[in-house]
Amino acid sequence: MTTPDEPKTRGRKPKQKHVPGIFLREFDKKVKIKLPDGTTEERIYHYKGEILQICYNAPDPKTGKLKMMFESARTKNRRKAEDFLAQRRREVELKINPHALVSSDMTLTSYIDDKYLHDDEILELRGLNKKILVLNSVKKYLGRYKLNDLTAPMVKDYIDKKKHERKRVLIELAEKKKLKDKDFDYDEDELKPLSQATKNRHIATIKAVYQHGYEAGVVSETAMTEMRRLSKGAENNERIRYLTSSEIPVLIEKCKEHSEHLRQIVECALTTGLRAGRIYKLEWNHIDMEHKQLRIPKDKNGSKHFVPIGSAAMSVLKEREAVKRHGCKWVFFNPFDNDRWYDLKEGFNMSVERAGIYDFHFHDLRHTFISHLVMADVSIAKVQELAGHRTIAMTMRYSHLAPDNLAVAIEKLPYLLPKSC
Repeated sequence: MTTPDEPKTRGRKPKQKHVPGIFLREFDKKVKIKLPDGTTEERIYHYKGEILQICYNAPDPKTGKLKMMFESARTKNRRKAEDFLAQRRREVELKINPHALVSSDMTLTSYIDDKYLHDDEILELRGLNKKILVLNSVKKYLGRYKLNDLTAPMVKDYIDKKKHERKRVLIELAEKKKLKDKDFDYDEDELKPLSQATKNRHIATIKAVYQHGYEAGVVSETAMTEMRRLSKGAENNERIRYLTSSEIPVLIEKCKEHSEHLRQIVECALTTGLRAGRIYKLEWNHIDMEHKQLRIPKDKNGSKHFVPIGSAAMSVLKEREAVKRHGCKWVFFNPFDNDRWYDLKEGFNMSVERAGIYDFHFHDLRHTFISHLVMADVSIAKVQELAGHRTIAMTMRYSHLAPDNLAVAIEKLPYLLPKSC
C-alpha cells in the first residue's frame, strides 16, 4: 500500500537520490480529480511506499563493474531489512553475486524455476499444487519470453488459445494414430472453453509472479504497469446443483460398489458439508468424539470453525476408527501406503454415471448438505455457521429453496388491520 502526501500542482519532485542503506521508495503519480462543478483537474501526488528497500554496491552481472544495486527487503520491519542488507553485503565480500540469477534478461521460465518456486513464503501458500499446474501451462506458452518483454495483450492471447488446448491435443493424438474423422471419437466436454474462474486463476498467478519479481528488483516499473492492466472477469459462481432425497441412496450404493472408502468419504461430505480437500486432510486430532465435534483448523476462507457431528457422520467415523492404524494420523487413508487420499475424482465420476445422475461434481455434495438444511427450515444464520461461510451473502444463495417460509413468516404479524367495507 502507498499513501499520498499533499497534492503538488507545480512542477515535479526532483529524482530521488540514494546512498547505500535502507530507504522507502518515493514516486510521483498523475491523478485526475473530479471537481464539484463537474470538471476534471490533473494533479500530481507524491507517494511513499511502505515496503523497505535496500541499496548496496555490487558487481554488475553483465559488465562486472561495481554499481549500485536496488532490491526490495520484502518487509516493513527495519531490523529485518538491516539483516537482509548485511547478508547481501557479506555475499558481495565473498564474491557471491546475489544478482547472478536476478537479471532483466531472465525469461519467465527461468525466473519461476530459479527464484519464484524457491521462495519459502511461496512454498507455504495454500493450494500450491494447483498453482504449479497453472505455472507449468504458463511456462509452456509464455516461458520463452523475457520478463520485461511480456505484455498484457500477449497474456490475453495466451488465455484465449489456452481454451483450445484440449482440442488441439486431441487432434494431434488423432493425427499421430492416423485416425480418420469417422474413427475420431471424443467427448464433447473436452472441447469446452476455460471457465471465467479458471481464466482468473491464470491471470492472478501471472500477476503474482510479476509482483514477486517487481519486489525483488527484477521486473521493471513499465513491465509491472503492463501486467496491472490485466483484469479479471466476473465469475458466475451461482451454480447450485444438489441431490434429491431419492438420488442420495442410489449414489451411495454405487459408491459402495466401487469401494468402501469412497462410500465413506461421500457419506462424510453429505453429513458434514466439508469440502473435498478438507475431508482428505482430516486428522484424528481434529475430531472430538466425546463432545461430537469436528474442529476445522483453517478452512478455505482462512478461518477456523467447528462442525457438530450428527448421528450419520458419527457412524462413518466409528467405521473409520475400527480400521485406524497405529502411526497414521489420517481419518481417510490409502490402505496400501497409509498416506491420505489426494483425489478420488475418477471413482466418484464413475459412480455418478452408473447412478444415472448428470451434471454433478464432488463439490455438489456440499451444495446438497446446505440445500437440504435450508429446505428443512433451519435458519439461514445457523446454516451459515454450519457451512463455515464467511458472509451471510454466500448462504443467501440457497434461501430460494424455502420460499414457503416467507409466506408463513408474514402471517405471524402480531397486529390485524380492520377490514375495509
